[in-house]
Amino acid sequence: MILSKNLNLLPTLVAIADELNLSRAAEKLRLTQPALSHALNKLRSEFDDPLLVRSSHGFVLTDMGAAVVERARVALQKIEEVYTPQKKDIASIQRTFVIASTTYFEQRIIRKLLRVAEKQAPHVSFDFRPLVAQTPRTELESGEYDIAVAAYFKDLPDGLRTKIVASDTQVCVARRNHPYGTSRNRLKAYLASPHLVIAVPPGVPQNIDVALGQRKLSRRWAVATSNFMTPPLALEGSDLILTCPSGLAETYCSKNDLEIYPTPLPVPDIEVRMIWHERSHNDFSCQWLRGVLASS
Repeated sequence: MILSKNLNLLPTLVAIADELNLSRAAEKLRLTQPALSHALNKLRSEFDDPLLVRSSHGFVLTDMGAAVVERARVALQKIEEVYTPQKKDIASIQRTFVIASTTYFEQRIIRKLLRVAEKQAPHVSFDFRPLVAQTPRTELESGEYDIAVAAYFKDLPDGLRTKIVASDTQVCVARRNHPYGTSRNRLKAYLASPHLVIAVPPGVPQNIDVALGQRKLSRRWAVATSNFMTPPLALEGSDLILTCPSGLAETYCSKNDLEIYPTPLPVPDIEVRMIWHERSHNDFSCQWLRGVLASS
């Protein structure tokens, strides 16, 4: 087997073949002549052939020696290629990036991502997948996902890295002339109103509920959905209130007869994070993808 052989002897053999002189070969390899002779004897033993013999004009390679040297040159070139750094030219990369994300972030980033890719990485493609778990650790570890992006990633397990890619204030969205908008006691009106909740993923407490809970208060959920396209349709013809990131609220209001209102009490901003596994941390193309997402 190849692992039973001393591959360090191959450069020695090639140097001897190049020089056909032990003294010059030893000098080239920065070895003493006795050390070189010892290495040559090991080679002869491994190949069961003298490899190099004397002639009237000095040393010459045996037939087997010449064949071994030719194969050694090819092998050393292949080994050298293993250690050659990956060419950092994103324009020539051909691959599909798998991104697990919420629909909110997908809609937010898709235009810029495609625009940048068209200019910088014309041969890459993107496969967006819905997030089906709070933290897709297994998919990131296995390489099924290259990256995952959401606003609820916390307390990550070992092996995962994270970076904030966006921060957004929280606002309320409801139909125009909603009683909440004109109320003098907005907190009371907020608690009295039915609420629409985008539950992605289900069961994860939202910032507004944490803030209310700190005051021993809670709101009444009337509708929960995991679809980011549903809320405008439900809000326009009802008294429902949606609490969501301002960027999402602006999108809803630009296409529907809705209005943005402030939250009834201070709420921490939403932090959208991307997470990835250590296995892809130093991959050049993945570094490029993370850079684009971080600048969204």
